[in-house]
Amino acid sequence: TEEATVAKAQEESAKPTITEPKAGDTSVSGTGVPGATVVLKDKDGKEIGKATVGEDGKWTVENIPTDKLVEGEKVTAEQTEPGKKPATEEATVAKAQEESAKPT
Repeated sequence: TEEATVAKAQEESAKPTITEPKAGDTSVSGTGVPGATVVLKDKDGKEIGKATVGEDGKWTVENIPTDKLVEGEKVTAEQTEPGKKPATEEATVAKAQEESAKPT
């Protein structure tokens, strides 16, 4: 019999959640593991911003340029807990909040 030496696989971080981002938003938030780092990426995998998950389990990436969140495009939140592999969650950017038309 052949014994394979298996290195202990690095544990994966928990997946973060993303609160529905809307086109033109300047911040995106969600939930994660306190102390973990969340990196928000655009459809091309480029970093939009990053945040550290707070003690309350919430994170917010702020100061996002208004042209970064485009309706219909996907954004990815990548959460990395200390000493673990990153885990990702995707969200599709929703239509911008429109003001109601005034009755005529």
